[in-house]
Amino acid sequence: MPVARGEEKIYELFGYTPPSNFSALDAIPLYWEGGIPKGDPNRFRPGWEKDPVTGAYIKNYGQVDNGTAILDIVGYNDSTHVILYDISGTEPRIIETFVVNRMQHYNTTLPAKTYFKIVSDKPLYASMKGGGGYSFLPEWGGVSVFYPSTDGGFAGKEFIFLSDFSIAGAIVYTGGPGPTIYGIEDADVKVFDAEGNIIWQGNVKANQTLNQVKIPNNRRVYRIVSTGRIMFANWGAETFYTYVAIPSPMGGFIGKYFFGSQDAGGRAHSVNNKSFDAEGNIIWQGNVKANQTLNQVKIPNNRRVYRIVSTGRIMFANWGAETFYTYVAIPSPMGGFIGKYFFGSQDAGGRAVVATHYLIINQGRSSNVEFWETHRSGTLAPGLKAQTKALGPYEEWLLNRGVPDNYNVMIRSNEDVMIFTANANRSNPSLFTMGPGVTFTGVKAGIPTALHIITRGVAFSPEANAEVKAGYMTFYIPKGRYMELPRGLVTITSNATLVIEVMHYWTNALNLYVTPLIPSSAVTIVYPQPKKGGGILDIPLVAGLAIILIIVIVIVIRIRSKGSIKK
Repeated sequence: MPVARGEEKIYELFGYTPPSNFSALDAIPLYWEGGIPKGDPNRFRPGWEKDPVTGAYIKNYGQVDNGTAILDIVGYNDSTHVILYDISGTEPRIIETFVVNRMQHYNTTLPAKTYFKIVSDKPLYASMKGGGGYSFLPEWGGVSVFYPSTDGGFAGKEFIFLSDFSIAGAIVYTGGPGPTIYGIEDADVKVFDAEGNIIWQGNVKANQTLNQVKIPNNRRVYRIVSTGRIMFANWGAETFYTYVAIPSPMGGFIGKYFFGSQDAGGRAHSVNNKSFDAEGNIIWQGNVKANQTLNQVKIPNNRRVYRIVSTGRIMFANWGAETFYTYVAIPSPMGGFIGKYFFGSQDAGGRAVVATHYLIINQGRSSNVEFWETHRSGTLAPGLKAQTKALGPYEEWLLNRGVPDNYNVMIRSNEDVMIFTANANRSNPSLFTMGPGVTFTGVKAGIPTALHIITRGVAFSPEANAEVKAGYMTFYIPKGRYMELPRGLVTITSNATLVIEVMHYWTNALNLYVTPLIPSSAVTIVYPQPKKGGGILDIPLVAGLAIILIIVIVIVIRIRSKGSIKK
């Protein structure tokens, strides 16, 4: 295998398959009628099944054992050689080797409680899922997830992914934001199916959010292409399976701004976005402006490979609807998971019990955090700033928002924060009532990073031997290995970049989870400032800095003028 020889560059993804209840099935029941599964949901035919909602045929490879995880892999390039390792023991053990081509989907299964890594000679998309609820409980409404772009971060111009938005086998449009596009820059966006047909196209402005982008929930591969930088997510609605880390539009998971309905990171220029299927057909195209979000992009949830291409940087995510399975870490548009602005979406309507929680964890400096809301596909509007809070170093804020349907949000801070979000029980808000799920975040080398491990966290060290300090503990992680993290609010410092898998579940196992795996580049990447006009430097928080700068300039001019008069 090329990935195991010589000086050739290799790409590695790490993960742990959490315990899950029921049976993980890559199928839906034989047919649905009025939202009710007909026939025995535990009996499936081999081969392909037709989705009665979308008409799509879905691969069904049968029932697997309780607790089994399904691993999905999609190639970004032709002839990608892949080795799957079990790293649970003292020495890595090869599970299987295979080759995937561009937009080709390959899947396999792993037992629960398996530490593993994927090694390839070219970058690729990989995700894991599990839980019986994935297959035959459509009322659970789906999961929330941010999708990585093909550049190794979360804010790019092309996304190739498997549409695994919800468990119903159909797009969730009425229940929540669903597939959502966030405009970091103005962008025209197209979504293509595997045959190259355009299934959706639109435009998003900088700081704008587009909800309910028409991408089918048919478990097929899609491609999004954009002329400007965007982020892409899916938001579950009326569901508890929504636990997710929010990436920063500027890279990583720590930052000062995070996407909701608006991001603060974008520049006013036209960006074209296209989504392609595996055969290169455009299935959707459109335009998104900087700081604009496009929801419910038309990408089928048909377990096929799709590709998103953009002329400007974008971010792409899927948000489940009416479900609690939405726990996710939000990446920064500027790279990584720590930043000053972030984008996200929320659905708190429909079921009366569901609200949206935001766990905002301040980093090393005191900060002032602002939480903004807009309506669907809206732009940032004065008067919709919902809450503000001053946070001390490494302090956290659990924000509970029970708001009308289809609000989008933007969270911004004058100093770096990290954000997790999940739907939760509206009547009893707490960390422990946040919806369960699996999500990934990370720690940059040499940067103290505060995060909260509610149930379980595993740190992987992909790049080098790591000396890690977590609170009062110090431990070592050899390159390519892992270590369990202590629970609670903890500040982690490492001399090497860490990829961290965060799991949250109420009982001893998960009923449902879906999460992409992330490369270490998703933690370390730093995006350039978005193109000029309508972006992060145009928001009021930065405008205040501009006013201060103008005052300083005026004072300097006056001082110089007085000096000239004296002469």
